[in-house]
Amino acid sequence: MSRPRKIDGYERTKRAEYRGQPHTQLIAVGDNRDALLKAKENVINDAIIDAFNESVDLKINQELRELIHRY
Repeated sequence: MSRPRKIDGYERTKRAEYRGQPHTQLIAVGDNRDALLKAKENVINDAIIDAFNESVDLKINQELRELIHRY
């Protein structure tokens, strides 16, 4: 029974690239890093705005329900 051939890092990288999956991740430097940080801030701000809007919608719905039950 023979052991399978050991795959080195170069071959593993080439196989991953062939499958369309880069073996290494991109590292953001310089302007790219600034762009990523800004995008992250935008995502966080959007999430905060969405949560606020949802809470306002819930409050309005609750007030409407109370008014409907009152009359």
